[in-house]
Amino acid sequence: MQYCGKCKIRIRGDKTQCPLCQGQLTGEAESPAFPVLPKRGSTRMSVLRVSLFVFIAFEVAMGILWFMMSDQPGWVILAMCVAAIGILDIALTLYYRSNPLHIVVWEIYIAMGVTLIVDAAYGFQRWSVNWVFPVTFIGLMITTAAIGKGMKLKTDAYIMYLFFHLIMSAGIQLFLLLSHLTTVQLPSVISIAFCIVFFAGMVIFNRRVFRGEAKKFFNV
Repeated sequence: MQYCGKCKIRIRGDKTQCPLCQGQLTGEAESPAFPVLPKRGSTRMSVLRVSLFVFIAFEVAMGILWFMMSDQPGWVILAMCVAAIGILDIALTLYYRSNPLHIVVWEIYIAMGVTLIVDAAYGFQRWSVNWVFPVTFIGLMITTAAIGKGMKLKTDAYIMYLFFHLIMSAGIQLFLLLSHLTTVQLPSVISIAFCIVFFAGMVIFNRRVFRGEAKKFFNV
């Protein structure tokens, strides 16, 4: 403890001079009497609030611009959709920052939705359902497995993602085929077949893992 010979007082902590007379101190300095709290940085909630405010302001500005322009261009709607995807991406990243695989998967599904919106906004040329969807589902299966292997995750950490991709691929693309919404059918057929074979291979070579995950997922 430090000591001021002039004021005859003992001072706790680590002072360079006496707080009363500004004189020199003797004795051993101590750690501060009260802990020093670290300065608070930006929390996830504060980042989300700022992003949400910017998003709302941008959407309002784009809405006013779209209303005031006589031709009402489609790029304004596209910009609003991209902003909506951006805020959703930020929210997902903040919430699932410890699970990059989850973020990547959701981003790809969101991108698929954007391509469908853009295609529909410009006359629905069907390039989204003819080509983008089949290629993306194939890419999803490969990307999910590659991220899992690259991050050295256990198979049970990503095999249910593959099962979800298979269900989505078969369900969506079969619906598009049976509804005659696709003008080129071969890419969708190849995509469905690839997803089935890919997932079947994962199950065959990881049968025990898949059985355990299926029991947990379906609460069997």
